[in-house]
Amino acid sequence: MNLNTCNQNISFLPNSGEMGELIQQKNWNNTLVGNPDSWPQSLRTTLSIILNSKFPMFLFWGPELICFYNDAYRPSLGNDGKHPAILGSRGEDFWQEIWSDIKPLIDNVLAGQVANWSEDQLLPIFRNNKIEDVYWTFSYSAVNDESGKPTGVFVTCSETTNKVIALKKLEESQDKLKFAINAANLGTWDLNPLTNRFIYNEQLRNWFGLIPENEIDALTAFNSISEIDRQKTSDAMSAAMSPDSDGIYEIQHTVINPWDGKERILLAKGQVFFNENREAYRFSGIAQDITEEELYKKNEAEKYLFNKNILESNPDCVKIIDIDGRISYINENGIYILEGENKDYFINRKWETMWGSIKERIIVHNAIKDAFEGKTINFQASAYTLKGNLKWWDIIISGLPDKSGIIKDLLAVSRDITSLKRVEKDLEESEEQLRFALEGGNLGYFDSYPQTGKLNWSAKAKEFFGLAPDAEATIEGYKKIVHPDDYEHALSVMLHALDSKNNDLYENEFRTSSKNTKWLKIIGKIKHDENGIPSRVTGIIQDLTESKQVQQLLIEDEERFRILAETLPALVWATDENGRKEYTSGKWEDYTGIKINDLESWKAIVHPDDYENINEASG
Repeated sequence: MNLNTCNQNISFLPNSGEMGELIQQKNWNNTLVGNPDSWPQSLRTTLSIILNSKFPMFLFWGPELICFYNDAYRPSLGNDGKHPAILGSRGEDFWQEIWSDIKPLIDNVLAGQVANWSEDQLLPIFRNNKIEDVYWTFSYSAVNDESGKPTGVFVTCSETTNKVIALKKLEESQDKLKFAINAANLGTWDLNPLTNRFIYNEQLRNWFGLIPENEIDALTAFNSISEIDRQKTSDAMSAAMSPDSDGIYEIQHTVINPWDGKERILLAKGQVFFNENREAYRFSGIAQDITEEELYKKNEAEKYLFNKNILESNPDCVKIIDIDGRISYINENGIYILEGENKDYFINRKWETMWGSIKERIIVHNAIKDAFEGKTINFQASAYTLKGNLKWWDIIISGLPDKSGIIKDLLAVSRDITSLKRVEKDLEESEEQLRFALEGGNLGYFDSYPQTGKLNWSAKAKEFFGLAPDAEATIEGYKKIVHPDDYEHALSVMLHALDSKNNDLYENEFRTSSKNTKWLKIIGKIKHDENGIPSRVTGIIQDLTESKQVQQLLIEDEERFRILAETLPALVWATDENGRKEYTSGKWEDYTGIKINDLESWKAIVHPDDYENINEASG
């Protein structure tokens, strides 16, 4: 509702972000706190503090504990949850899932007790269309009204879910490390990132083929990692030592002993510690030899090349196609996307027969054939679901070879791109309508990118410049086909428009240097990037050749008239409908000695007896 309609005065909330705008747009007349004109100064002041803070803040106000919050708190509410309906509503109505936890805290504060503090407390809330476990560090303190009585509860809070999860992961990792260390056969290391000194135990020394001393330069140890794993290991170490990370390091890589050439697959886990300057000063961890385990997994992987859990969690429709082209597996999401009831309908059914048209069946048949020959096939096709809804699919088919390299099954992943196709169709129709409109008006269209020199022209625009329809267009090329006599002017107009950060319109008029010279007018819209630099110019091109020719003919006709009038012995003059002079020949003033400027001047040279007759003759 319009603020003027609500007669709300919220001028105390200038520049207060998204939540400030929502408060200003909300019709408070029908809420428990009423029109803002009646809000006490204590509420106004508190809201001004909250809404202008970059720290997450929340406010429970009045006996009904009405809810207010700022932009910094807004992300904690997630999507499809409480925001924005909770604004101006009773806390109890929207915090049912944690009301039993937080209501006693609120009551204690309103009863006059000191502010409270909680750290990393689990308070599950409904957000993102589900109940989520959320951890908070927060403080509840009183907001007093004008009489000094606690009337509201001021909540400063910070969501620490990511921190708690990271700590839990670290605890889990530490438990695993303790178990591994107790089981022995572990390598340990301690790296000082500031000095690059690397300390290790004997087991690690044997695996990496290091010198007997237990302290070396880290690069020496790093060179024992297999070349294929070095980059990912380096990236993982850099990520762990970033001050914005949780410092946890976990990676699997192969090391090669430079003395005996023996390869081992190691699972390395570590923790990076940071000083007060956010510098990584210690990087410690352990390494476990998992060579046998990984070889076993590899052998198992050759027997079963895909993980059912991964396939089932895939949001697309995933199928396994056997050598006969029949479906031997389909994931649950695939059944849902195809609007089926269960797997029974799909299993052992020939996949190509499920496509509606003969054209699509042929495409799928050939794709299956090519995939069994070792090719990875990607194509798009349309088909009806089991409930008769037409959908478009983006499909990738690849072979699943056995340990001997023979492909006996195919993996087919189908992604529903119906919405994308609809958007593409709408865009094509819109572009076609624009093209028809421009062509109907004999107008060309251009789209240029000054920073890259890229230039897109319509066929009509290329025709104006004398270019073939398939000719490549560039901004530099555009400059070359401007008429030499107009080049400097046209270029200066263009550069002035592009150099002006405040100008968003561009207009230019010039002739072309093509075989059939044309007068063209360009009108464009300039878009600037965040630095005020022109990034795109779009607009239309109009052919002014005919109008320019007509204009030139008029100029030439007028010049011929003047020459004729000056050479005739007769007196020649022309006036407008009000008698004002538009033209007199030179002989007129020579003969009469009078300059005709208006109607009175005209009367002065006409005999009174003849004036009426002349006036009637002139209309």
